[in-house]
Amino acid sequence: MVFIPPSVDLDKFPFREDRKHKVLRIIYVGRIDRMKGIFDILKVAKFLRHEPLEFYLIGEGPDKGLVKKKIYTNKCTNISLLPSVNHEDVPRILRDADIFLHPTYDDEFPSSLLEALASGLPCISTPVGEIPEIIKNDINGFLVSPGNIKGISNAILALQDFQKRTAFSRAARRIAEKYSDDIIIPKLLRIYSRLNFL
Repeated sequence: MVFIPPSVDLDKFPFREDRKHKVLRIIYVGRIDRMKGIFDILKVAKFLRHEPLEFYLIGEGPDKGLVKKKIYTNKCTNISLLPSVNHEDVPRILRDADIFLHPTYDDEFPSSLLEALASGLPCISTPVGEIPEIIKNDINGFLVSPGNIKGISNAILALQDFQKRTAFSRAARRIAEKYSDDIIIPKLLRIYSRLNFL
């Protein structure tokens, strides 16, 4: 069995050097679903409510109503729950963020992480599926066990350091370059050709 990972369009997701925001913008783009660690993000935001941080959750999913209710009842003023966006708008959203947060419980090889890495975002995720192939702990992001609220919080606090974010940002892009369309698509075509699909 041959595993071919997804690829990323490096032109569509251009690299941008780290930004020096006074308030760091932490973003999640994806399905609003408890298995993606959405409720862990709420807990982290509440735990870090006195830090200069803003959390943005972008997407749709079965748990969106409950997430909205919890944000309101817990008075989480540092979280914005936003609707899903067209994929064409994702590069702009990533360009304005500082950290990509993806604390999933169940995943394989999420394209959203590749797109964030290509954009130069340090990523915080979990070591499930193939994610450790692209997130190298303490190099271009952090890997934290699912449900580890303190671990996620500590990773975010570590990334408040501008020099660390800058180093992670450059390392993130280097990893993404290994999964560019120019590299992955020819591999896929060669496999299809050997299987007589083409």
